[in-house]
Amino acid sequence: MERAASLFYYRQTATWEKIFGFSSTTFEDFLHKGRGEKNWMVRLLTNKFTEKLSGEDLEVAKEVLRTRCVIGLMDRMEESLERFNTYFGWSSPDGDDCKNDLLHGGVNRNPHPKIEVGSEVWNLLYEQNELDIKLYEYAQVLFEEQRVLFSYQGTQR
Repeated sequence: MERAASLFYYRQTATWEKIFGFSSTTFEDFLHKGRGEKNWMVRLLTNKFTEKLSGEDLEVAKEVLRTRCVIGLMDRMEESLERFNTYFGWSSPDGDDCKNDLLHGGVNRNPHPKIEVGSEVWNLLYEQNELDIKLYEYAQVLFEEQRVLFSYQGTQR
């Protein structure tokens, strides 16, 4: 949900993007008009961009995550970056500076209102992205299960 909101508010200000022009509408109106994303990640992982999705598609997407992905979470960014570094064998002399820039600076931050659980916007996003939400919940479980594959020593848990 956070990503969908961030993308909407980003596109309100990103005059350099091809998809621009949401500045005259609210996020809620945007969603009511059916212009928001609808299970974007499940669609991407199942290669079903226009077809109606089902619970079977969610299971396929879960299997793709389980068998083909190293899971990273935005709210566990430091640990996620360490996992990616370990898995992909990334290292560089200025690696710590790069990591600190990503964790604390962020070149692509876009401040916007938080979505309150139970609000109209939250309910609309949930309705339109229920399979993605379930996939995210599964990704959180996988993130914990994959912990044994990495020797992360940070303080986030």
